[in-house]
Amino acid sequence: MKKWFIIILLVFPSLGKAQGSSEKFNRFSVDFKVGAAIPVGAFASKSTSNLTRDDEYVNGGRYIGVFTKEGNGFAKPGFTWSGAVTYRFAKAFFGGLMYQRATNPVDLAAVNDYLRTLDNRVTMRQDDYMATFFAPMVGYQTMRGKFDFRISQAIGKSELVFPYFEMEFDAPPPNIFRHLYEPEILSSWFSRTEIQANYRVHKYLHVGAHLSYLYSNFDYNLTLVMFPGGSGEFRTPDTVNLRLLNLGLHLGVEF
Repeated sequence: MKKWFIIILLVFPSLGKAQGSSEKFNRFSVDFKVGAAIPVGAFASKSTSNLTRDDEYVNGGRYIGVFTKEGNGFAKPGFTWSGAVTYRFAKAFFGGLMYQRATNPVDLAAVNDYLRTLDNRVTMRQDDYMATFFAPMVGYQTMRGKFDFRISQAIGKSELVFPYFEMEFDAPPPNIFRHLYEPEILSSWFSRTEIQANYRVHKYLHVGAHLSYLYSNFDYNLTLVMFPGGSGEFRTPDTVNLRLLNLGLHLGVEF
């Protein structure tokens, strides 16, 4: 992240001088954005291959395993909001900071429908995916009358609330396999590429639409413990392959 700040502080001022500083334009922009967080790729995949394991000693040759997320996130479309503060070093170039939050529910219906074909006593529950993103950003901007178009790149820190889930077997007595928190917040890096179209409704105010693609991987240890009793602990490494297509509207203030 320090390298990005060095680029912003050293490179863009020189670009501004090269393009000339006599032309007046608003340099600061503060944007607030809302929209849909659409899972794509591995994050949206609903393959059931990770839900069972092969075992020749089990009737049917397969048994219910663990709900690993790598390659199959079972995520559904959710909601995202974000904010950004940018500074134009030149007419066409800007840099700044962005913050984003995204929430995506899990398609538990697809999970449970499949598991009940193996054992109708099984029910899976999982919390929603909740992620945050913070990073420096750089971008290019071009204007056409009251319209302006921007493309930006952000690379920085991302966090994901631990993807807790539990699997309950409705048998006497009921057994629940609970996913332990290790740690409660997962950290990683992310990359976001965004295109944005603005319409200036006032000298200091614009509205518009945006589309971005966000990429991040969260590694963690999946640990299951059976309750009651606390026995039967199972541990395996896992990864949440978070892939989001963000589409929405925004409002911005310039000065």
